[in-house]
Amino acid sequence: MSIVDAAVHPLVPDAAYAERLPNPWRLAMNLVPGPFGKLYEADVPDVGDPAAAGDEAALAHSVLTDDVDAALLLPRGRGLLPNPEHLAAVDRATNDWLHEQWLQPPADERWCGAIRLPVTDPVAAVAELERLAPVERFAAVLVPLRVHEPYGADRYLPIWEAAVANDLPVFVLDDLACAAELVRSPVGQPIHFAENDALRTLLPFVHLASLVTSGTLGRLPGLRLVFADGGADLAAPLLWRLDKDWRSGRVEIPWVEEPPSAIAWRHAAFVAQGQDGRPDGLSPSRELAQVSRSGEQVLYGSRRPGWDAVAPEDVLAVVPPGAAERVLSGNALDRLPRLRLSEEREEHP
Repeated sequence: MSIVDAAVHPLVPDAAYAERLPNPWRLAMNLVPGPFGKLYEADVPDVGDPAAAGDEAALAHSVLTDDVDAALLLPRGRGLLPNPEHLAAVDRATNDWLHEQWLQPPADERWCGAIRLPVTDPVAAVAELERLAPVERFAAVLVPLRVHEPYGADRYLPIWEAAVANDLPVFVLDDLACAAELVRSPVGQPIHFAENDALRTLLPFVHLASLVTSGTLGRLPGLRLVFADGGADLAAPLLWRLDKDWRSGRVEIPWVEEPPSAIAWRHAAFVAQGQDGRPDGLSPSRELAQVSRSGEQVLYGSRRPGWDAVAPEDVLAVVPPGAAERVLSGNALDRLPRLRLSEEREEHP
């Protein structure tokens, strides 16, 4: 069975920024956090495979097995920097490094990449998207999960319009580093790693609710979203609640003409995380997999080289019977048309 790994997280070395950032930002690298941050730390190493974290060949060896037909690189950035110009420069350097090191010969042709966008400056974000969209091996764009406003806000609309115009899905990744530190929950700051890690899977719903109720998804039927840190099993019951509130309060958002869950599921999908679909944190639940639509809405992503990496069998344990092919490859191919084009080139050289 073929596999598309929809979430591989290469780590950009500091030396790559030193080579690619212009001044004054090169001189300000001491102000930029590392890729994992230090506000909340698990009692495990940041990466499960230290060799793969620092070496392209080792990461490729751990990801590109004989069964993997394609793998999407979602590079971890350096957080939401306070200065929008600084963030734009760091994201541009990240994208240049990814292009030069991973997406050009002699790199394996199965790699494709995502364009990191500096969302605090929508003009710069659109310019970066347009700069790299012509590079066919960039198959998606990548934005941070934690931002100053939910993604239904009007300021982000030009970014989503540009993504749709270029037929690129939007992946949303939780950057663990954050120089412009945000409160980590709607009611205050968690104290412990366990709290913060559990709450992060609620955040995709905040963006989904915002994108639906603002009318953004209604205006952009071609917008495809993939949340890269799990949460499909939590999104489903929260969307049921949103449906209930929509029915009783439609006068406030008359442009939403059908249940929010129907709109959300047309646009959104989730990369599986190790704890998804396990009510006790350990044992998979087929019933929960069914109600959370994991067969249609979940993509496999190894999350390598992180400590929370998963294998295909881990994900298949929490999806409905008969959904293996869709979860391991079909759902990704539906949302990443440039991967489909790559397959067609192989079949019809």
